[in-house]
Amino acid sequence: MQKQSLTRLIPAEPRHVAELRCWFTDRQSLQSWGGPHFRFPFDAESFAHDAALDRMDSFALLDEHDAMLGFGQYYAKLSRVHLSRVGVHPDRRGAGLGQTLVRKLMQAGRQKFGFDEFSLYVMADNPAAIACYRRSGFQPADLPLGESHGPGILFMICRPG
Repeated sequence: MQKQSLTRLIPAEPRHVAELRCWFTDRQSLQSWGGPHFRFPFDAESFAHDAALDRMDSFALLDEHDAMLGFGQYYAKLSRVHLSRVGVHPDRRGAGLGQTLVRKLMQAGRQKFGFDEFSLYVMADNPAAIACYRRSGFQPADLPLGESHGPGILFMICRPG
């Protein structure tokens, strides 16, 4: 398992986004990570637009050699830190990095916004992601009043403490 002390979360740079695009070679993997609205095939411009890179705080999880291990975003939503587009490098999955990434995103989001609750959406057909989020303290929840989403998407919240 990757040691947390050997990883760090930094604001994503253009080189991280370029690498991130290489993680998705088919529509299913892209939409499982980013949601059903993501266009495939994509180019740099459509990927940046669909990932809302200009509207969300985006982060790269790096190892001690500056290799990118993961990527994630967050924003404030309904007095919660809402995590979005959380993913681990395809070759590094299954080693606990997802929980490290989620924990570091939650810490950074709490520090920025001051919220102690967290939320996210996840594709219902992504059991590995759901298991990671559950291990990180997230539980399925009803959608907030007035919100809707497409079929096959779960809403999860975490109330630490």
